[in-house]
Amino acid sequence: MVELAVLEEPGLEGSAFELEGLCYTIDTVKHFHRRHPDDRLFLILGSDSLAAFHRWRRWRDIAALAELVVLARPGWNPEHLSTGKSGEDLPEDLRRLAASDRVHRVENPPVEVSSTGLRRALAMGGRRPPGIPELVFRYLKKYALYESRP
Repeated sequence: MVELAVLEEPGLEGSAFELEGLCYTIDTVKHFHRRHPDDRLFLILGSDSLAAFHRWRRWRDIAALAELVVLARPGWNPEHLSTGKSGEDLPEDLRRLAASDRVHRVENPPVEVSSTGLRRALAMGGRRPPGIPELVFRYLKKYALYESRP
């Protein structure tokens, strides 16, 4: 599905690395760091994931190897991590990371894409939700993926 999603995006390609077995984000980041030691690596995640980043396996190592690109998600504001408007219980080192030049915030309109909404649209034979490429949506329908089962 990743390959279908980036098929028409010049310069982007999918990787099968994570299909080889149990894999955590740190494993993926280390894999690409070894393959491309002189390149800058970027990990794209939602602002809601950044708020929970301190719960990820070896999150400090991830942030040391890859810069974080943070997309807006509905109901989340990445500024809150550094200003203290929410998430007061977050570790100080996560707050420092969020305010550092290792984190790049993208000014995007939040897109509400969720597996729950996708399942609902597929089960009801609905239209493709925003943010889901047409080829990916057709693949999901063809193979009945993400559909709720009775």
